Amino acid sequence: MGEVKALLVGVSDYSTMGCLSLPLCKNDIYSLRKAIINGLNVKHESIFLCGETGKVTAEHFFEGLKEISNQVGNGDTFIFYFSGHGAKDYLILSDFCLKLQDLIDKLEKLNAKNKIVILDSCHSGKFFINDNLELEKELDINRFVGYGYAVMSSCNSEETSGFNSERNISIYTGFLCDALMSRFLIKKGKKSLEEINEAIFHFADLYNEKNKDTKQHPIFRTNIGGTIFFEVEDYVPYKASQIFIETASYIIYNVEAVHHLNIKRLVVKVILRFHSLIEEVAKIAIEIKDKLLYSDVYKNKESEMKYTGRAANIVWCYFGYDEEDVNEGNYIFRSTWVDENQDRNHWYRKTNNSTIIFDLKIEKFGSYELNKEIKNSNLDMHKQIQLIRTATSKLIYNAEKYIAFFREYLNNTLTEDQFIKLVVPLNSSISKIFFEQSDFPKPGYDIYNWAFANSDLALTIYELTLFYKNKNLKIWDKEGRILQFSKTIKKYESDLEKLKKEEKILKNQIKD
Repeated sequence: MGEVKALLVGVSDYSTMGCLSLPLCKNDIYSLRKAIINGLNVKHESIFLCGETGKVTAEHFFEGLKEISNQVGNGDTFIFYFSGHGAKDYLILSDFCLKLQDLIDKLEKLNAKNKIVILDSCHSGKFFINDNLELEKELDINRFVGYGYAVMSSCNSEETSGFNSERNISIYTGFLCDALMSRFLIKKGKKSLEEINEAIFHFADLYNEKNKDTKQHPIFRTNIGGTIFFEVEDYVPYKASQIFIETASYIIYNVEAVHHLNIKRLVVKVILRFHSLIEEVAKIAIEIKDKLLYSDVYKNKESEMKYTGRAANIVWCYFGYDEEDVNEGNYIFRSTWVDENQDRNHWYRKTNNSTIIFDLKIEKFGSYELNKEIKNSNLDMHKQIQLIRTATSKLIYNAEKYIAFFREYLNNTLTEDQFIKLVVPLNSSISKIFFEQSDFPKPGYDIYNWAFANSDLALTIYELTLFYKNKNLKIWDKEGRILQFSKTIKKYESDLEKLKKEEKILKNQIKD
């Protein structure tokens, strides 16, 4: 894991250029340094200031940029921040006009894993970023997720940036500092750039409602694969209890907590030692229910505190004949038991492949043997990997395009109608690839976890298409669509991180 390095530039003195001086801009770099240190857990010595006196000459600026460039490693995150005068194409130093796009292109080439460019200046939204993806190339997930650059600006190309006279800093920088310092954004010890920017947009909306004459609409563009996660504090994941019980006729392989809405629910994965009739399985299911009724299995501390000491309300048992069945989710039987407080008419409703025995419902899955046959006739592992990787690469390419259009919609450079028209071909392409992928041969045990991570990501990408299809527009209002799509983006970014981990494991397995 690399470090975070930052160059913060604040230009207050414009006497040489004949422009109005901006005394509060030098305050911005001190406020932001404090927010980065405390909010992102960055070392003080990793943050370089340029403009402590208020004056930033071209010589001073490029020397500072060169100094920190030499210290940035290829695993690091580099943050560049500018506060000062801006024109539609330029950032203005104390004695020099710096072409905005030239600077962005220069920073893009820095030797860092990812770069974040933050501009708090008038008309700063006039820039573009390079596309980081090629459809015809198979993605290297480990070199895509978390790599690239993002540009954040205080306003669009037609607006001016203002100052917060109460805080003596720039308005946008105030939003940025508040987002960086927010503890509400910490999840599992990390903050994401996605949620930091989301908070900034939220603060801007609140400001614009109260200050209609001085509105600022921040801009956010990125070609980073997924997002950047900042490790801000130690995180110790909750260690769930593991239950493994062997008997002469069956093995309780795993017990999972799926508690919901004050109902204590257990899912039990079972390996049958012998081929069994449905009546025999029912007896085993009752025996397992009695053994596990008061078992303490939870997903987190809150769940543990809520359900400890309580009997389970619902117990599902899934039965297979070997470890591969359990790990691959190929079951021959499923039992459902519920207590008298549950709606048994609902849980025990009859289907063509189910029966009620010994006060529980037993289902037999006719697809079990077929799945076994398919598994035995699977493609060569390497061909399977290639097939899945190709599909995932195409899905990611389309997802990144979709999200980029969505960001421009949030940036107010596209109307909702324009956005919907642009994503029509992406909806079609994603759906086509997703359903083709669902027909792929069932993956073998060796690559099951990796393949499942790909499938999970594919489903999330498909979900992106649901909110802006013409046929679904009546399901959510405008704000609802934005909210749901934004949630799905975060799920997409999380799924990419999971796939990246599984990809590393897979490469080590293949190497071995």
